[in-house]
This record gives sequence, structure tokens and C-alpha cells, in this order.
Amino acid sequence: MGPLNCAVRFEVDAYANISSKPPSDEAQDEGAEDTDDVTTTLTDVKISSPGKKRPASDGEGLTRVIHRGPTRSYSHLAEIKTSRHLDIDQALPQLWFGHVTLLLHGAHNYGQFERITYNEMKPRFKKWEEDNQVALQKMVSLIIKFRELVLEHGPCVVVCDAMVKPLQLDVYKSTSGKGVLPQELVERYWPKAAEA
Repeated sequence: MGPLNCAVRFEVDAYANISSKPPSDEAQDEGAEDTDDVTTTLTDVKISSPGKKRPASDGEGLTRVIHRGPTRSYSHLAEIKTSRHLDIDQALPQLWFGHVTLLLHGAHNYGQFERITYNEMKPRFKKWEEDNQVALQKMVSLIIKFRELVLEHGPCVVVCDAMVKPLQLDVYKSTSGKGVLPQELVERYWPKAAEA
């Protein structure tokens, strides 16, 4: 994102190994797959035991990656939405930031699910990014300003109270003295920030 080198934390709802292209059907959402195909795919889901327990910390605070289970293709990660009608434009920002390209939608009528569809979102990302350049540039500028504040004053907390109009961001010095990431990670991936 511009001049920023960011770590973006996000959670994903599902892994969906959907490899076949959906049939062309005007009654379904664009890019939607038949419910039976999706539910058949979901019957193949397996839950594995975690295997060995996580080793106790040696007190050094080092970050270790412990691999468990099979590796999954990033292209099969999916966001799940349930509603009467799918508003793809509302879901796009979340999907774009997480680079989650598959959107599963459970359409329901007062809690009774009528169909499950999937939408391949990657083709929409470029247009969304182009349409939202001004907002994205403002966001990057704001993150840069936050970074400058942290480098000058140390860890801080930013609060936006949606009940206060016009909206404003209030910045407070953190009382914990800790950052969001372990110092070891900051030193490894952002050495200039660690020196400050």
C-alpha cells in the first residue's frame, strides 16, 4: 500500500475446494454455483487432530511457526456471508484487504436457507481498487501519521466514537507500554522503527 510495508491481520471463515466453474444460470448470483455442488464439496471436509502440543516458551520471546495439518491453497480461502440478499459491494473492502477471493453466500428467507452460492471475487478487486483510490490514499496517509506518532511518542491507542459527530480520532498514550507486535518481530521486519 503505497510506501507502507504492512502486516495485515485477518481471519478467514472457510476453506472451500471448489474447482469446477459454475453453470451459466441467470437466476443465480453472478459466479454462483449450484447448492448441491457446494454441499457435496463440503462433505469432503476433514477435521484433523492438532498432533503434538505446542512447545512451552523458552522465555526468549522468539516467534516460531509450527506447521500443523496439510497446506491449503490461498485461492480456496473463503468468506461466508448469510443474508436474504447479497450486497457484494459491501463485502468487497473486507475481501480486498484480506485478498480472499471466494465469497460463499447462504441466501435465506427468515432463517430458512434457500440456496448457497459462490462468487469469484478476484476479477472485481482491480476495479474496486481503482474506484477507491482516493479513500485508500487517505488511509495510507493516516497510517503514516499514526506511525510517526508512535515513533515520536511510543505506543498509543486510537479511538473513534461513532456517536460523536463529526467523526474524529482521539489519540491517547498507551498505559501498557507495549506495542501490538512482539519487539522481536518489529526488529526483524521493521529495523528502522526498532532503532527509534
